[in-house]
Amino acid sequence: VIRGVGFIRSKESDRLGDLSAELAKCGVLAEVQPDGLRIEPRPLRSSVLVPHDDHRLAMSLALLGLVQPDVSVEDPDVVGKSWPNYWSAMSSGLGLALLG
Repeated sequence: VIRGVGFIRSKESDRLGDLSAELAKCGVLAEVQPDGLRIEPRPLRSSVLVPHDDHRLAMSLALLGLVQPDVSVEDPDVVGKSWPNYWSAMSSGLGLALLG
């Protein structure tokens, strides 16, 4: 359970609702609550994830690729707002290769 983050609904995207929807594509049950998320672990599956024009959502969704092969994030350039070299840093530092 993630609490105390209801305010993130009104950032670049609805970070709770959009995160819940994208996690569902990977097989994760994530229920939006008034002030956060309740996440129930499930076996992951590969998916193409949409960052909803949100740089932080793109970067966080990319981390699923550390544990599940064939996860990709559409519109990888959205991270340019805060960390233009994110994908190369992930590739060189963590060996994570996600292509949009």
